[in-house]
Amino acid sequence: MPVAAPPEPRFGRAWAAVLRHGVLLLLLAFAALQFTYRWAIDDSRPHDGSLGWHAFHDQGFYYLEASSLAHLDPIPVADFVLAPGYPMLAAPFSRFGALGWPSGDPFFAADLAIWLFTIATMYLVGRRLFGEWFGVACALATMLATPLVELVAVPLNSTAVLASLMATMLVALARELRWWHGAILGAAVAFAFSARYVDALWIAIAAVTVLVARRGLSWRSNAWLAAIVGAYLTALPTLYLHWHAFGKPFTATYREYRSYTIEGKDFELANIVPHALQGFVSPFYFDENGFRSLTARPMLASMFLALLAPVGWILLARHVHGPTRVLVVGFGTTAVAATVFYLAFSFTGSYGLQRGGLHYYKAWWPLWTFAATAGVYLVVQRVSAAASRR
Repeated sequence: MPVAAPPEPRFGRAWAAVLRHGVLLLLLAFAALQFTYRWAIDDSRPHDGSLGWHAFHDQGFYYLEASSLAHLDPIPVADFVLAPGYPMLAAPFSRFGALGWPSGDPFFAADLAIWLFTIATMYLVGRRLFGEWFGVACALATMLATPLVELVAVPLNSTAVLASLMATMLVALARELRWWHGAILGAAVAFAFSARYVDALWIAIAAVTVLVARRGLSWRSNAWLAAIVGAYLTALPTLYLHWHAFGKPFTATYREYRSYTIEGKDFELANIVPHALQGFVSPFYFDENGFRSLTARPMLASMFLALLAPVGWILLARHVHGPTRVLVVGFGTTAVAATVFYLAFSFTGSYGLQRGGLHYYKAWWPLWTFAATAGVYLVVQRVSAAASRR
């Protein structure tokens, strides 16, 4: 009579998992160290009795909103200036200490988690596409060849949009969508709405792309219905807070706070080219109505790899086929549309850039980085293949 093998010890299973995902764990450990370093040396962080970013306009209102939510109170109208989704993440940590935990930054835990989530997503998506080394290259390029960590270590609501985009990219890895995949897609769109309203449009393009590529819109699939339900449930707290403060659940705080109103006139097609030159090349040598910034860094100064993104996107779209091509085209369209939209915004010229205006683009930097890294990989692959045939 055969004797059953003894069950594998829990420690053995855990160690096997560590070995299986060792590369990912090493990347995450390095990413956590990098984030903590950037956070610790940031001179806008509250420290030594200084209010730091609590005295800034947007960050100050993030904290006030988070403080109200921490006590399970609706946000007062006087404090309800920005969308509440991002402050919700800091609410549990706003109850501790004078200005929140740790060290006056209740957003630290959420920002760190989203940063690690981003690095993990870049690695996993890259590994699925071209293998282990490409995944590592995508993760390292995001960490070392972009200024993304700097703009995640400081409280900014675009960090929540970054999380939503990464969630849609991870769901895209599923060969077949189940109901919970659809729920995640819907929640990602609603969370982007709760954090930055209009950015829900770009995340919706990405989510629909995943549904199309993975056949989640067919009547046989329940993913599309779960997406609707997930979006509704995720948006409910924000809609309630809007209704309680303004009497209109589908309003936007920008419309209600009159001294901070953002309107259609703030977006002009004529801004696109000059803001591209100021934002990518130089906000000093390309001025904005005579204003030149000596302190703002253009994107290419710390992300020169982005120059390869358009070529990489085209090469990648031609290289892949079927559902993967749909995903490449859809996510590329999302990145281009969002980038052009914010180039048209009045606050992304030289003046806005020296006040942190680059953060409007940051959620799409991982897509730029992915496309650029893919372009390098495919060019090297073609050159190597040509050389081997000689």
